[in-house]
Amino acid sequence: MARQTNQQGITDSAAFRSGMIGGGASANGSAGRPSAVVFACSGDWVVRRMSAALRVTRQSPAATVSYAGQDDAGASRRRQWNKLREGRISEFASRPGRVVESPRFSDYPFTLGVASGAPLPDGVVLWTRLAPKPLSGGGAGLDPVRVRWQVADDEGFARIVRRGSSTARPSAAFSVHVEVSGLQPARWYFYRFIAGGEVSPVGRTRTAPAVGDSPGGLRFGLGSCQHFEQGFYGAHRHLAAEDLDLMVFVGDYIYEGAGRPGDVRRHVGGETRTLTDYRNRHAQYKTAEYLQRLHAAVPWLVTWDDHEVENNYAGTRDEVLDPDFRTRRAAAYRAYFEHMPLRKRARPTRSGVVLRARHDFGQLARFHVLDGRQHRTPQACQLRGRGGARIIDSRCQELRDPTAHDAWPHTGAMAGARNGNDRRALELPRAADARGAGRGHGRRPQTVLVGCMGRLSSGTRPAVRREHLERARELCHTQR
Repeated sequence: MARQTNQQGITDSAAFRSGMIGGGASANGSAGRPSAVVFACSGDWVVRRMSAALRVTRQSPAATVSYAGQDDAGASRRRQWNKLREGRISEFASRPGRVVESPRFSDYPFTLGVASGAPLPDGVVLWTRLAPKPLSGGGAGLDPVRVRWQVADDEGFARIVRRGSSTARPSAAFSVHVEVSGLQPARWYFYRFIAGGEVSPVGRTRTAPAVGDSPGGLRFGLGSCQHFEQGFYGAHRHLAAEDLDLMVFVGDYIYEGAGRPGDVRRHVGGETRTLTDYRNRHAQYKTAEYLQRLHAAVPWLVTWDDHEVENNYAGTRDEVLDPDFRTRRAAAYRAYFEHMPLRKRARPTRSGVVLRARHDFGQLARFHVLDGRQHRTPQACQLRGRGGARIIDSRCQELRDPTAHDAWPHTGAMAGARNGNDRRALELPRAADARGAGRGHGRRPQTVLVGCMGRLSSGTRPAVRREHLERARELCHTQR
C-alpha cells in the first residue's frame, strides 16, 4: 500500500478505508466593565487585575487559574473562575491595541486550508483560520490580525473581481468568515487569503444560478459520519476529482471520543469537553489532506448531527444527564462555527445557533438545511435516569402517537425537527427522473426527505423492524 505524508505530517494512502459515507449524486430538472478579564490564546495567559486577587500559573497545554476574590460577589466569581480553570467556559479577548497588519508567524498559518459555502446567486462565504500550531490551540498569538482576501476569474489571479480584508481575532480562534457579494450567478471563481507574507492555498467556488433560471442539471456530493480514526477519507479524494457543483454534508463532521489504539489514525487528546478541546479536534480533522482538497474544490452546505457535541444528545440533554451539558454544548457550537463556511447569522449567541437555512438553485432544486439536534425533544421511551437513544420495540407507546410523526413533513420543512424526529437535517432534490426535471415548466422544485432517523429506532424482532421500515418509507416519501 503506497503511502505519502502531507505537509502537516498526516499520513494518507492511495488505497485505504473510508470513514465517510458519501458519493457523487446528480439531480436535474457592553455596558458595564467586568471586574476581572483574562486575555488568553494558545496556552499563554495574561491577566489584568481590576478588583479581585488572582493567582495564575502557566502549564501546558492549559493554564491553571485560581480565584481569591473577597468582595460581595466572591462566591459567584469563584464559581466562574473554577469553570474557566476547568476549561468549561472561555471568553477570550485580545490584548488592547491595534490590529497587526504584517504579522510574523512561527510557522505556515494556513495549515487548515480554505473553504467556501452557502452559495447564493450573487455571492458565497469564504473561510479560513490562522493556525500555525493547529493541534495545540492554534499558535497565532494574542493580537488580532489583518487578513486580506481576493476573488478572481482565473486561478492565476490576473483578473481579480473582488478583494478586501477581514480581521482574524483570538476570540474566534483567528477564524475568518467573508461574505462576498456582487458576483455573477452560476459562475466558477477562485479565491485566496493573505496574512503578512503568507498566502493560503487557492480555493475554487461557484455561485448558485439566478432565481428564475432553469439549469439543465446539478451535480452534488453527499457526505456524513467522517470518523477520522476509521479511514483516510478516500471518498473525499474521489469527490474532489468529480465535476461537482456542490458538496452537502449532513452531520458528524467530527467525533468527540478519545483516541483509541488499533484504528488507522488516532484522535489527539481525550474526549472533547472544553472549547479548546473542540477547537483542537476540528483542527485535527481539517489537517487531513483529502478533506482540505474537497473543501477547496467546491462550495459546501453543512449541518450537524450529534457527534459535533456528544453522542446521542437531544436538545440540552446528553446520555448521562450531565447538569453542565449546556456549557459543553455551547463550547462545541462555538468551535463548529469557527471551523465552517457559515454566514454570520449562524454565529452562536446565548440563545443558541441559527443553522437552518434554505438554498435555491434556480428553478431546479431547493435545499432545506435543518437542525435536528439543537431543538429536538428527548428520544422515545428512555430509561429512568438516562438520556440518549436505545433500541426499542412495539412496547414503546410513543411510536403509536400520530402527532409525533405525520404533521412534520407537510408543514413546509423549515419549521424544524419537532417532536423528536430527526430527518438528518437536509431535504434534497428529487433523485428520480434524472433528466429534464425543472426545465422551464414553472413548477416548484421537487424535493425528498432523506436520512430519516430519530424515533424510528429498530426493534429487536424482525416483525417490529419491518414495521418501522415501512413507517420510515411513509415519512420519507417524495413531496410533490
